[in-house]
Amino acid sequence: HLDWSAGGVPQQRLAALLAKLRARGGRRVVLVAHHALAHPEGIRGRAVPRNARETLAALRAEGVEAVLCGHLHRSAVIGDRPALVLAASALSPRLK
Repeated sequence: HLDWSAGGVPQQRLAALLAKLRARGGRRVVLVAHHALAHPEGIRGRAVPRNARETLAALRAEGVEAVLCGHLHRSAVIGDRPALVLAASALSPRLK
């Protein structure tokens, strides 16, 4: 079934983001997103956002340092350049 809660990165938004990244003038970039563009081991039954793989490849090509994200209520660091830094909710009572 379609996991609507997985989110996605529409092509027009990715294009707009890439345009901003290309105009940044050499500044280092850390991106913040709600949905994790990849999942750590042990996550079952949850889809990654639509176009996540393409988005990660584009962010890597543009030199993004890291992507800070959440949604899964788990803490993890996945890969590098960009590193995906998943933060568990500090304010949520959920124990997922």
